[in-house]
Amino acid sequence: MSEKPVDNPVDNFGGSSTRGGEREMLTLEEMANVLKVKTSWMYHQTFKGTIPYFKVGRHLRFDRSEVLNSIKKVPIRAN
Repeated sequence: MSEKPVDNPVDNFGGSSTRGGEREMLTLEEMANVLKVKTSWMYHQTFKGTIPYFKVGRHLRFDRSEVLNSIKKVPIRAN
């Protein structure tokens, strides 16, 4: 039995990652909403090093395009 290729759900987010030539920086909660995941998953992936982030003081910020590109590189397994 052959396996069907699985579409990467990140491809469906689309949109531009910049506003007027600037990076679109998101909070953890905003990035979790974009990815449609729980904030606890975001924290776990961030500190595992899977998702790129910046610190502004003690706050985490995410470049939307960098996060989406990094997730696109992760292979998706079909169940």
